[in-house]
Amino acid sequence: MKKIIFIIGVILLFHIIDSFGQQTSPTNYNLDFEANVNEKGSSEKWYNYNNKSYIIEMDTVIKHGGKSSVLIYSVDSNAGSETLAKYIPMSVYGKKINVKAYIKFEELEGSFELLVGQYDRNQLIQSENSKCSGIRISKNWMEYSVNMPLSEDVNLLFLGIYIYGQGKIWIDDITISIDNENFTKTKQKKLETYKADSDTIEFKENSKINVTDVYAQQIENLDKLGRIWGMLKYYHPAIARGEYNWDYELFRIMPDIITAETNVECNNILLNWVHKFGNLPQNNITQTLIENLKMKADLAWTDNDALLGREMVLYLDSLENVLKESKHYYLTFVPEVGNPVFKNENIYLKFTYPDAGYRLLALFRFWNAIHYYFPYKYLIDDNWNNVLNAYIPKFINADSELNYELTVLELLGQIYDTHAQMYKYASLFESNYLGNNMAPYILQYVEDKAVVKLSLTNHFPSDSNLLKGDIIISINKITVEDIIKARSKYVPASNNSVKMRDLVFKLLRTQDSTIHITYERDGIIQSQIIRCFPENEVYNSYYAALSETTPFRFVHDSIAYIDMKNFDKDSIENIMEQVKNMKGLIIDLRCYPSDFEILFPLSEYLMPEPKSFVKFSRSNLRNPGDFVIDTCLSIGIVNNEYFKGKIIILTNEETQSMAEYFAMAFRAAPQASVIGSTTAGTDGNVSYFDFPGRITTLITGIGIYSPDGRETQRVGIIPDIEAKPTIQGIRDGRDEVLEKAIEVINRE
Repeated sequence: MKKIIFIIGVILLFHIIDSFGQQTSPTNYNLDFEANVNEKGSSEKWYNYNNKSYIIEMDTVIKHGGKSSVLIYSVDSNAGSETLAKYIPMSVYGKKINVKAYIKFEELEGSFELLVGQYDRNQLIQSENSKCSGIRISKNWMEYSVNMPLSEDVNLLFLGIYIYGQGKIWIDDITISIDNENFTKTKQKKLETYKADSDTIEFKENSKINVTDVYAQQIENLDKLGRIWGMLKYYHPAIARGEYNWDYELFRIMPDIITAETNVECNNILLNWVHKFGNLPQNNITQTLIENLKMKADLAWTDNDALLGREMVLYLDSLENVLKESKHYYLTFVPEVGNPVFKNENIYLKFTYPDAGYRLLALFRFWNAIHYYFPYKYLIDDNWNNVLNAYIPKFINADSELNYELTVLELLGQIYDTHAQMYKYASLFESNYLGNNMAPYILQYVEDKAVVKLSLTNHFPSDSNLLKGDIIISINKITVEDIIKARSKYVPASNNSVKMRDLVFKLLRTQDSTIHITYERDGIIQSQIIRCFPENEVYNSYYAALSETTPFRFVHDSIAYIDMKNFDKDSIENIMEQVKNMKGLIIDLRCYPSDFEILFPLSEYLMPEPKSFVKFSRSNLRNPGDFVIDTCLSIGIVNNEYFKGKIIILTNEETQSMAEYFAMAFRAAPQASVIGSTTAGTDGNVSYFDFPGRITTLITGIGIYSPDGRETQRVGIIPDIEAKPTIQGIRDGRDEVLEKAIEVINRE
């Protein structure tokens, strides 16, 4: 999760620096680092995060080729992370893109990552990475590459080199190829222009929407507007062709809707409005039975004559059955994956606190995106149809920047998807609500209590002496239970275990320089005033500590252990040669795996033959709101020399998203068992979504299911054998889940 946050923060930062309008024809982008990366105002310029714990400089002695390379190295034990990145205009024909970089590193205590992102204007379509992590590892020049399908919508490429933790890395000779040809020689596309792109002035400064008193008729009017506006957005051919700036059309009709005094008046306004966008073509879809339909579009609201009037019901019925465009101005899908890309959604960087009209736009955008393109809408606890009505007054009454952020967070929580966190540069929720300072301890929710899991006082000048296993009772004289109750609705989560994980992780944040802690140790209640430090430095120290774990070791006679958070895909062959005759292999997924590219190569050693482990549901442009299950995906190859010992997969609430996908795959191996506790219940490729006011979130964009159709979202991966840490075990420094795995392997 940390790395996702960092990546998005950097991407948003570079949006501001490198505007899309500055595109030029392909030129020298200094991919070979023969020019100074800090040359301001030139195409040679690369951008960085300006973290004072790192130095970025040219190196003319150590280089892969040419005259120089670029060197990034840490100068602080709490270094955190740094990046070197740039955008490159790229609108070309092709099917595959390959980015290669030569990288050398010394004494790396953490990881580095080569990240490639494809953009359509201001919207990230997809990203992939190549990475390496470890403890004090050094490697000579090696080629790292990222291969991915080229989206037909891409017109901007993001390149990022990230270093996390301490160490040195050199980067040189980056190349970009489209279908095996240098991208500068690839046939260029002419950027498409749309009528919507020319409609950008009228509401540039504000929405011109003034809402003072919120009353029942007004809420009902806006509810209807939000639904009809959203259905036209995804169903109407003219909007799909980019003939209208759909945000601005909302602002043009909204004043009349707000002031309409009756249902009849409101319905007449809406009916005249929808006809403004032209007659619907008479090319209706032939209704056929869709095979393997997992979720059908919920359009029951469009049949309500009493609410909408008969003429609008007939219009919406015709709209539903119109043959859809093959391309859409506001929507596309990630190639070979299928999760939606919500493109051309202006984030309106001008506004940190949008006015009432823009806040309603934020709500309408998100509600409709979830209504038509969220694969797990049917798992939402509350009826999603009721959410729009309930949140209209909340968004109108969000009377400050902080309250707007809190309202967005509360809305995100309604979809029960842990991917749906809020990311915003200079967020007031982070700085003012939680606080920018933090006590140097990491907490974990154990036996329904907030317990000290790790002390970081060796990294900070602190005289506090909380110990592992201390139970936190209150913070600044407010009980932990009351803090959790107050903050819970602002922590989006798929299930309660991951909600408590995230709540407890941030309990020790504050705006003050100290924090008053009451805790229990050995049955005795005690108190301390603890000095606090910048929260980013505390988190950096924690993540650095995580990177110090050994990725592979022997934990018992004839039992090997792999820690997936620091595992290097280049070591698979060597490690599996060492373990092939052992009686047990433990794969620890209580973390986020270091690299997706580990999954299939490692599985080849664990399976005697291919085996299905997952199937997906996806949406499309033709039937917005429908999700269809496709065929199962298999893992493994025919391999008579596969690993024949017991395989134990360790899971807990930290096992999220890609880690859950790994668990599903490894569980398909013979003699494989899952030990631990229920996972985060958040699986599937993510889609990015922008709110007005510099806020970005993610949602799960495709459905993930077991081969027999069982749910994974919210449910998580259920262990075969439950094992959880105890407070006493934390005090004793034991890993009780790992101990259980060793015990199970040693059973005859």
